[in-house]
Amino acid sequence: MRGVAADYKVPTSCNGMFALVTVDFEPATTYTFRDVAPEPPPARPDWMSDATWAEILRSDAETLRAYKEVFAAAMCEELGALPVGVLLTRFRYHQVDSSERGFAEAARRAVRNLHRRVPASLAAPVRGVHARSAGTYVNGRAYVADVTVDFEPAERYEFTDRTGSHEIADGHAAALDAAVGRELGDPPLRVVLTGGLHREVSERGFGDLALPVVRELRKHL
Repeated sequence: MRGVAADYKVPTSCNGMFALVTVDFEPATTYTFRDVAPEPPPARPDWMSDATWAEILRSDAETLRAYKEVFAAAMCEELGALPVGVLLTRFRYHQVDSSERGFAEAARRAVRNLHRRVPASLAAPVRGVHARSAGTYVNGRAYVADVTVDFEPAERYEFTDRTGSHEIADGHAAALDAAVGRELGDPPLRVVLTGGLHREVSERGFGDLALPVVRELRKHL
């Protein structure tokens, strides 16, 4: 699958999250990551001294290497070390408005775009996929979000909540439904919410559990 592009552009007053990448996905016997993206050097101002320019090039190379390492690690996490060859063909960052978080999100979006171009399908159900998030807010209130999901083959994307409204509120279930669909690109799958709970968690926060359950599902695709 050639030329799968992903970008993440969130402007802020400082430490923005500009990331622009393109990758190829190839069949492989084990997970691999190769970087063949060209690295055009920045333009040197005529007035700049050799020493200053050398320091800029050194800093630029270190920054680029750090961002690529973050992107490669995030790509491996998103794919779950599946037997896929990943070829990085384009990588652009901004000296001020980029961040490691931005490139981690770009990796996630690249995998999402891959699944939208190649819809996921299952030969057999995947049962009992579980995800949980828990902790304490700064005000001392404890929160927890917990789901258990089955994935089943289907003719089109479906979402079914079998927990009952006494466990999962309709809005929270809908948020999870929408998030799973975004991550997988509305594939021909039936998503069955079989268990879970939420306490002191917003609908958006509950939907964030879609990412870990989808990561687990990808191991079976």
